[in-house]
Amino acid sequence: MLVKEILSSTYPVLYGDALVTKARVLIREQGLGILPIIDKQKRLIGIISRRSILAITSSVSSIRVKGIMSEPSFITTLDTDAAEAGHEMIRLDSWYAPV
Repeated sequence: MLVKEILSSTYPVLYGDALVTKARVLIREQGLGILPIIDKQKRLIGIISRRSILAITSSVSSIRVKGIMSEPSFITTLDTDAAEAGHEMIRLDSWYAPV
């Protein structure tokens, strides 16, 4: 089975210049652990985690997500074997794998 066969196609993303408050709303409302951050060409440039969001105590902030995003430890592709991706996630002790 390939990653594209089990991937949610409606997972939200944010642009790097979005406010952290918008990320906070998406993560809370949708119960997400991470949120992919993309550039204007829609390429993945980083992720923002629930933990990073919770570290910002104010719900009113002018901080941009690109200021607190981090690099994912593992990125996979749609055509990767899902079991292989899972094994790599375990090897890297990663709870997520942006596609």
